[in-house]
Amino acid sequence: MTRLAHISDVHFGRIAHRGVVEALVLDVEDREPDLVVISGDLTQRAYSWQYRDAQQFVRSFKTPVLVVPGNHDVWPMWWPGRRLRTPVSRFQDVISDDLAPLVKMSECWVLGLNTAHGATVKGGKVTQRQIALVDDAFEGAPDVRVLVAHHPLAPMPHAQRSDVCRGGRELLAAAANRRVQVVLGGHLHVAQNIRSNEGPIMVHAGTATSTRGRGPDKDANTYNIVELDGQAVVVERRDYDGVDFGLVRRETLAVSPNLLKPGIGIGM
Repeated sequence: MTRLAHISDVHFGRIAHRGVVEALVLDVEDREPDLVVISGDLTQRAYSWQYRDAQQFVRSFKTPVLVVPGNHDVWPMWWPGRRLRTPVSRFQDVISDDLAPLVKMSECWVLGLNTAHGATVKGGKVTQRQIALVDDAFEGAPDVRVLVAHHPLAPMPHAQRSDVCRGGRELLAAAANRRVQVVLGGHLHVAQNIRSNEGPIMVHAGTATSTRGRGPDKDANTYNIVELDGQAVVVERRDYDGVDFGLVRRETLAVSPNLLKPGIGIGM
């Protein structure tokens, strides 16, 4: 079994409570994940001081970390040239210069893709090169395969049309073709798990530490522990209560049969 800590929408610059960041790091480490996944929006406005705080946060984990940028991590609109030409250059300078990180573990491979760019206010997109990369990156991968992208790749509850990533459906199709079982994302600031009959399970985390929760998670700071064994995905939601993070609910989702290794069936 592989255990992932799934954090999203940290938004340094809009931290909700004194102590919430430290409590998050402590709770994550107590869960002993194999990998920490941060699915974007580390900063609120991509200011240098916000990136310094984000860098310290990422480095505070003893566990390996995979991180992708979100739309709030691109240069703000008052730097239009940088926003359009090199939208995530500050992320690359401070956090990671790898915009397609691939972590290979013995039972699970995790690929991150950058969906953030500077041409829109908040929307995301993926390119044909990124879609092709999904096919190449998972060549020879073990049965458990995970994709990470900040924006939702398909319509879902609490997502406006502008929230859904351009090219997302093509990316999902490529992921399903490569038997990717789970897509981890954020952006919506609402924690939800969406299972389709044919494609990957989409697990979206709420905002882990900021004041920017929405809808049913308006006042929540939350993250996920995701456990994968190749046949089912268990998502454990953990919320901040003002002192510590703790279990709120666990949901088990069966992997679509067409994403299983040939000859393996659910329950076998």
